[in-house]
Amino acid sequence: MGEKLSKELIKPFVADFRDPWTLATVNVRDRSAFSFEVDRKYEKNVVKSADKLTFTSKLAENKYADFYQLPNNKTATIYNSFDCTITKQPSDNSWNFEPNPDYLNIIFFGRFRRLSPVTPIADALKILKNSNSEQANSILIHSFGQPDATDLLSIKQNGLEQNFVFHEPVVPEKMPAVLKSADMLLLSTNIEREEIIPAKLWDYLSVEVPIFSLAPNPEVSEIIMRSKAGIQVHPDHKNEIAELLGCFAIAKKNDRSLLSVEEDLPDRKIYEASQTAKQLALIFDDLINNA
Repeated sequence: MGEKLSKELIKPFVADFRDPWTLATVNVRDRSAFSFEVDRKYEKNVVKSADKLTFTSKLAENKYADFYQLPNNKTATIYNSFDCTITKQPSDNSWNFEPNPDYLNIIFFGRFRRLSPVTPIADALKILKNSNSEQANSILIHSFGQPDATDLLSIKQNGLEQNFVFHEPVVPEKMPAVLKSADMLLLSTNIEREEIIPAKLWDYLSVEVPIFSLAPNPEVSEIIMRSKAGIQVHPDHKNEIAELLGCFAIAKKNDRSLLSVEEDLPDRKIYEASQTAKQLALIFDDLINNA
């Protein structure tokens, strides 16, 4: 539709790829070979006709640039962002749940499913439980909505039912209260979705709570480290994850900081909505001026 309107109105056409389309390693939905070929045809037309292609991760941008042999000036990466004004505004949207302070409360603000599996944290918890059951038993993982059958089975097979708390989904307005109630925020995504930066990262950056990322994309690690917001471990490194969980449990028990999270860092501000909006505006200006 955007392509057709740009031709009709003789306006520049920017195609924004929120996630990879046909080049995605793991698709949101299953599709037939026929459907895939139709999508690939439309995607090729969009890529060819667009004046600019924007992506939300550099890995996704590079994947499309390589596959379609695109020139450097045809593509750009603009990260998603967080709006700090939302969390700083006074709100009556409190969360009607108070995590038990005797436990290390790790919040995953979502539902465990194929795109964001429980496997990395569950496997690591199992390893920790085998080596130090006391530390493992002091950890609670909170998520929202019932997990997929596969993820729930993984939790049960590992004997971790007591470590997981499944809450009813909450409205977006309650998000700040939920995140601020955590000792740590968990980021998890499918190991095959290396080119994806989970949207939850930007929600997490809006509060000063440590992030424990188990994502495969190195850009996520770079963003977290640059903003000094937490730590990332590759989801394959189960023993390292288990060791860190044990360290976090000890720190909570001894009332010590889990991770050093610094507030008001200039580098964190570059991921605010006002900054990324300027990046997109510059692209619009360039296209208009050169039209």
